[in-house]
Amino acid sequence: ANLTNAEMSKAELHSVLGLPMLQQLTIGGQALCRDSSTLELSPTGNALHTLLIQNTACKRIRLRYSQAVNVYIRNNPLLTHLELEYTTLALLDVSSNPKLQFLSAVTVERLDISETSLPFSRAYCSTMGTLTFRASNMR
Repeated sequence: ANLTNAEMSKAELHSVLGLPMLQQLTIGGQALCRDSSTLELSPTGNALHTLLIQNTACKRIRLRYSQAVNVYIRNNPLLTHLELEYTTLALLDVSSNPKLQFLSAVTVERLDISETSLPFSRAYCSTMGTLTFRASNMR
């Protein structure tokens, strides 16, 4: 489902996230964080495999989920803080978020933090980016 720039309430978005057969979801647009600078999502659909959040006005994003998925959070010019409460992610791509300074994640096999302002962390390559790690054009 591609809901980029779709006007919907947070309740409607949470209903979409609970669809049992939803495998891929793309969301974004300036309306996503219009009422609050923080986006909190808890996908509950068992089939969700890929989540893409892009081009938002969000300053903080918090995702809670317990199943392994691919997560892309890219091109969010105001994003400074990202919290992921997942047990394991196969892929996490947070590239092209120039103001991103904080990343909280658990086990991530493939990690891309290119074009962010994230500081060095020993967790990169040990628990985050255990198979591949990319960090080009850091700010």
